[in-house]
Amino acid sequence: MSLGWKTRVAALLLAGFSVLAALTFHNNLADQMQMIMFFQEPLDRGGFLLLAANGAGPLSLDDAQLSKAHARSCICGERARKPR
Repeated sequence: MSLGWKTRVAALLLAGFSVLAALTFHNNLADQMQMIMFFQEPLDRGGFLLLAANGAGPLSLDDAQLSKAHARSCICGERARKPR
């Protein structure tokens, strides 16, 4: 279980690392094992990009920070005052 702190940034960095790792270490596609590992990594990148697009979810630390900031900057967090 993850905390969900800076999930989008971390997911983009891991997707980039996965691209570099695939191109660097799995470049001999004549070897069957290298080919399998090379084509497995796009699945990992897809998962990272899905996290980057959607975020970690409502139970993450990022969402809690956004909710606090929204409540402070918005009058909708305060009670409405009655006109006199």
